[in-house]
Amino acid sequence: MRFPKRVWSWVFLWLFYGCSSLADSPPPTVIQSSRLITQGDRLYAQAVLKDDFLATIQLRLKQGEALSANYQFRLFLETPVWLPDRRLTSVIFSRRLRPHLITERFEMIDSRNNEVIYSPYTEEALHFFGNPNYIPLLPISELIAGSSYILETRFHVTHDGVSGLFRLLSSWFGFWEPTDWVQQVNYRHS
Repeated sequence: MRFPKRVWSWVFLWLFYGCSSLADSPPPTVIQSSRLITQGDRLYAQAVLKDDFLATIQLRLKQGEALSANYQFRLFLETPVWLPDRRLTSVIFSRRLRPHLITERFEMIDSRNNEVIYSPYTEEALHFFGNPNYIPLLPISELIAGSSYILETRFHVTHDGVSGLFRLLSSWFGFWEPTDWVQQVNYRHS
């Protein structure tokens, strides 16, 4: 069966318009900012989540939902266009935030030191969950002066207490919002 040229032209026009409109819009992210901090002889990373996303997290906490966040900071040495960027380091850690509705406190756990902190203040819990500070990456002596670097920050949030099968089905059929976000920031070492 042969399709008329008019049908093919409409199909190609639809594909071209769809692809071009997708290419123009950057992927949405809940990461407001990420940056590199030098202190002493070490390089540290910091990330801050957007306020509207933290408001969503606050609503979930009021409903008694426990959440876990996985952060990944990767530092790349920027190379010429025809070569892939060289990864210098990758740091992965998680933070868990769980409300205790009876005692009206929040349980905060950081995977780096496995320390459990309790706080009755929502702002402190949201700051803990959405603002990791001074995450050690590598010594400054490993950086090359005058080179450009790329800091890639990945953020992944999971809902605790949900079975793996339901989590898989919800990601396939879109029952929940996206759970993975990425942001890249350029850094020039002088």
